[in-house]
Amino acid sequence: MNKNKLNQYVVFKLGKEIYAINIEYIVRILSDEKIRSVPNTSGEIKGIIHTEEDIAPVMDLRVKFNIKSEKKEQIPFIIICRVQTDYVVGLIVDEVIEVIEIPDEEKQIKDLKLGTNTMSSKSTEYIQGIYRPNRDKHDEEDKQDELFIVLNVNKLLGLESLEELNQLKESAND
Repeated sequence: MNKNKLNQYVVFKLGKEIYAINIEYIVRILSDEKIRSVPNTSGEIKGIIHTEEDIAPVMDLRVKFNIKSEKKEQIPFIIICRVQTDYVVGLIVDEVIEVIEIPDEEKQIKDLKLGTNTMSSKSTEYIQGIYRPNRDKHDEEDKQDELFIVLNVNKLLGLESLEELNQLKESAND
């Protein structure tokens, strides 16, 4: 019997960077979905979509993280996440790559510890850690330095964002 608990993560791209979110938060992944605009929202909020679960506000992670993307005008994928107990939100990403499993016991997701001179805590507050999937494989030189930035969904959608997203949801129901 294997005592290692496997955690699954959805891996996706924003610009040239690779990110991952724990699958426990993910409800579904959509593509080519029409988003309804909602006036007077921040730049990272693109509008709302209707899902099977609920009306979901949609946040563009490319804008939130200030990442330049060749697909800026397109909305290739929306990852629908459930936060807290009954709240859904869509996250716009450039490309969904795969689902990976990371053994919990191996502690392969390393905490991101940066000196105060390297990056501000504001720029790293959404990061749960870093995962290097091929650190023991030397035969794949291209992937040897690949790193996945593992996001903390709860911090990504902090209280201020949730309040704004909740207002969007309420205005859509009116």
